[in-house]
Amino acid sequence: MNLSSTRFSLLITALLPLSALACGGSDSTSSDPVATTALTGMINGQAFTAKGAIGSNLDPSSGKRFITITGDAITCASSNIHGAAVLTSVAWKEGTAIPFDFQNNATLSFPKGDTIENNVATTGRIEVIKAPTKVGEKGQIRIRATIDDSNHVEGQVDVEVCPDF
Repeated sequence: MNLSSTRFSLLITALLPLSALACGGSDSTSSDPVATTALTGMINGQAFTAKGAIGSNLDPSSGKRFITITGDAITCASSNIHGAAVLTSVAWKEGTAIPFDFQNNATLSFPKGDTIENNVATTGRIEVIKAPTKVGEKGQIRIRATIDDSNHVEGQVDVEVCPDF
C-alpha cells in the first residue's frame, strides 16, 4: 500500500461516522429508556441534582406543560430560580415518550455573571410517567438531555402541577 492510498483509507475511516450522521443516523440515547434514578448530571461543568420541578400550562389548548427543573427547592408559589435549571415542554399525558430534536428539546440554563446562559440539548429523551391535572398534585417525568461532557442530565423528577398562566 502506498502513501496516497493510506491517506485515502484514513480519510474514508474518518468520514464514515460523519456521513452516517448527515444521512439521519441517530444515537441510541434518543430511543433508550431514561434512568429511573433521581435526576442528576452536570450543567456548565458543575454537578447538578434536581431538588424541585414545576409544570405550568402556558397554552391550555396545546395540552403541553412547560417544565422548570432546578437544583433548589421550587414550588408553584415560590418559583424563583437562583442557579442552574433544566427547561423543557412536553405533552402532559401519561405514556408520552419523545426523543429530543430541534423542535422537541431541553435547555440547560445557568447564571454567568449578570446574565443567564442557555444551552439547548437536541439529543436525549423525555418520558411522562404520571400526568395529573389538578393544581398542586405531583406528576413525574424522566428526562435525558445531552449536549457534551460538561452539560448533561438524566433521571426522574416529580413535577408540581401549577395553575395555567
